[in-house]
Amino acid sequence: MNELIKLAESIGELAKLPDTTKELIQAQHNVINTQSARIQNLENRLVGIMSKDDVKSITVSVMEKFIKDLKPQSDQDQYTFMIDHTNPDKSLEEAIRKGQEIQQTFWEEGEEKFQSEFGNSPSGKGWYGSTHMPVITLLFSGSEYRFHNTIRIPGRFQMRSVTRWGPAIRTLGDGDKVLKVDSIFGWNPCVGHPIGIYTEPATELLSGMIVRPFEQEIRECMIVAHNNCVPVYLAQNPDRLQIINNNIQSHQGSNIGIFHGPHIDADWMPKSARSGDDVYLGDATINHNQIEGPHRMEHNGSRKQAGIFYSGQAVQTCFNRFFGYSQCIYSHGGRSRVSMGNQAYAKPTADGRVWARVSELVGTTFCIPSWNRMEEDHLSPFVGAYFGDIRADKNERVQKTAGWHKAGEAFL
Repeated sequence: MNELIKLAESIGELAKLPDTTKELIQAQHNVINTQSARIQNLENRLVGIMSKDDVKSITVSVMEKFIKDLKPQSDQDQYTFMIDHTNPDKSLEEAIRKGQEIQQTFWEEGEEKFQSEFGNSPSGKGWYGSTHMPVITLLFSGSEYRFHNTIRIPGRFQMRSVTRWGPAIRTLGDGDKVLKVDSIFGWNPCVGHPIGIYTEPATELLSGMIVRPFEQEIRECMIVAHNNCVPVYLAQNPDRLQIINNNIQSHQGSNIGIFHGPHIDADWMPKSARSGDDVYLGDATINHNQIEGPHRMEHNGSRKQAGIFYSGQAVQTCFNRFFGYSQCIYSHGGRSRVSMGNQAYAKPTADGRVWARVSELVGTTFCIPSWNRMEEDHLSPFVGAYFGDIRADKNERVQKTAGWHKAGEAFL
């Protein structure tokens, strides 16, 4: 009897299954309808927002917050300025203005503190303050910059790309604030040529701050000179300058890639603070660069060309690659210099063009006064410089036409 009762109950439950199934199906329909209504509501709200004028401000606000959250939060952030590629000349000048305003407080503190503690500075006013102030970084990102004016690098400023050889930093030299190479020396092949990048010497600002040319740097940049620009000009006596891991191109530029010479004045530039200083590099490092020249034995009517041209002490020019120059490095005075691990190329291009006479390609030329010991310099042979390297006394007569010189001229 009990088994019959259980069987009857089971049959009753089975009879209810269609109704239960209908209830479950209806419940799922209700959920789907609710979600559809929510999606439709969100779409309506989105269309309403996108039709309003404030969509731009909303987007900008969100992006600003995103960028702020993305950037590392540190004290160093305030010393780094990203240069805007849409108006780089204006952006650069604004970065220099703001950067030197930051440096001013530190400069004043350094001058007062160390003057009272140690007495007069080793080399005049501005030395203590300049060593005490922070380094300002000019940072380049994106794909391309077009500078019409000369790019200035003041003391304790450094120029960098966010990635190695990132954006092409083009110097056009056709703006209203362009420095030009003076008619210095009798042999200068770049007279009147515009300057792309200019490392400033000691300057005196309107605020009274004297900025010394310490720790200037150009690193990991791609510098492309146009319209006969000298890609990089080193003014007077930069101290512990570094030019490292850059691509410096002068296919449309001037005869010299990195030109070290006297300071150049202009009414729109900061006033020179020590115009009588020697034109002499001290402890500079110019290493691991690719330096590309005009690819002509004679350029602008002259065979006087060089990838790096300088005079100084304890200067390193090592592990650089040179393309398109008949003279790679020319140091016309100095001591304790090092040139090693460099490479030069004079072979035909991929399409068969030959720009240089291989027998006249010179690697490094070190000139030195006859009373000084040449052994103080270290000169290792250039790879690919078929003529070789030259050690010579200043004013010694050139025996064979090669590199910078024709036979019979005097070494500088």
